[in-house]
Amino acid sequence: MTAVMPRRHGGSARLATIFLTSDCNMHCSYCYALENKFDSSTSWNTDSFESILDLLAENSYQLSIGGGEPLTHPDLAYALAEKSSKRKIKTALLTNGVLLNESLLIKAKKAGIQWIQISMDSLEQAKRCAAAIKIGHELGIRMAAGTVMIEENIKALGDIHNILIENNAFGWRIFRMTPLGSQQNLSEGSGSKQWIDLLLRMEESPGLKGSPMQIRYEPSILPIEWLVSLPSEMKLEICGGRTSRRIFIYPDGKVYACGLPSQRGKQIGNFLKNRDQFISSLSKKHTISQWPSGSGSLPDRLVDKNYCTRTCMGGCTQVRGKLACDIRCDYKNRLVPVCCFEKLQLSRGPDRQGLIFYPSEIYNSIGSPT
Repeated sequence: MTAVMPRRHGGSARLATIFLTSDCNMHCSYCYALENKFDSSTSWNTDSFESILDLLAENSYQLSIGGGEPLTHPDLAYALAEKSSKRKIKTALLTNGVLLNESLLIKAKKAGIQWIQISMDSLEQAKRCAAAIKIGHELGIRMAAGTVMIEENIKALGDIHNILIENNAFGWRIFRMTPLGSQQNLSEGSGSKQWIDLLLRMEESPGLKGSPMQIRYEPSILPIEWLVSLPSEMKLEICGGRTSRRIFIYPDGKVYACGLPSQRGKQIGNFLKNRDQFISSLSKKHTISQWPSGSGSLPDRLVDKNYCTRTCMGGCTQVRGKLACDIRCDYKNRLVPVCCFEKLQLSRGPDRQGLIFYPSEIYNSIGSPT
């Protein structure tokens, strides 16, 4: 009997992100937080923490604490982590690392935070956060880095990798930049060809192949033939928001199925104002009829109706402008998008489990996108 291969990429777990605050001590031009401001008078409290965490525990969600920068309100972040930990919810902290020091790391460990991911988009940031990564590791926290890969920093990937290895980082996540702002700014992001070229160059960065650290990257777009050829137990998520695998929670009680920032996402409920409706939404699949008004219908140019209507169903819940389909979709080159939270492995790291998906093996079959 053939053993069932477990999913070893980023789409299998249910994950909730609580936006603790929209305050931040940095101003990165490509960060979703710039469009994700919410009224500072609307704040989290003990009762709302208790209310949402009970639901997350009952529905087997993991938790990430995000912002803005959550460490601008450390006491609130650790209070949330403690309550989450008591419910046996796996809890991570997302931070830019500027405020992270030994004292805060000790408090994080005590509060039950198991994973800390530091935004690390330059060699300078890697150098600045090196000591915190080492201390966190010594405390028993899984320390990781998240890097938005753009042309300006790809040459530094090898050096960033060395710093992470030297300081015992557990993992590294590499993301595609999603341009925000007005409709005109959508063109600033890398197109299909540019993104695939970056992935291929990333693969050849010194030390990344066979690294002792777990390295995962966002594929973003995949050849449709490769995607559908995967065995069912390895299928990647097309839209994690549609199936409520990825939810984003705000202090006013509103919850979105994916969608960063909230103004562009699909609201699936409010756990404070309509608890029963929200509970129902956690197991409901969101169809194209539930997209925001003005999103339109499937464009005629997508001729493979079997894929578009049965699999993709009109794009992700993070609707941009009036586009009905995911802006990354490049069907003319047989490239289709997958959930932003899916990460494929470039290196297995300490646990040595799962399959490695080298970009060269995935994308070389399609030739050069136009």
